[in-house]
Amino acid sequence: MVIVRCPTGCGPTRRPYARRAEAVRCGNCTAWFAAAPVVEDGALVDGVLLARPGEPLIAGTVGHGRWRFVVMLLALAALALLLRHYISM
Repeated sequence: MVIVRCPTGCGPTRRPYARRAEAVRCGNCTAWFAAAPVVEDGALVDGVLLARPGEPLIAGTVGHGRWRFVVMLLALAALALLLRHYISM
């Protein structure tokens, strides 16, 4: 189970761990959000806003491929910083 906070500040929503990256609609403000797929089971996390309150959710907004791409970019940036540090020594 993962507890995901609505990014607009409404409050938390409990999600099964296997469905953490699926879009969920806030019962209070009607915003669509999801947790990042990389969160740990039992975590309390801030949700990623997929659609603002009152806006429709566009199909394909969140997907594992997109998150893998973002994580890969972050890893490459960290590697570049490490290489820059070691080269400047």
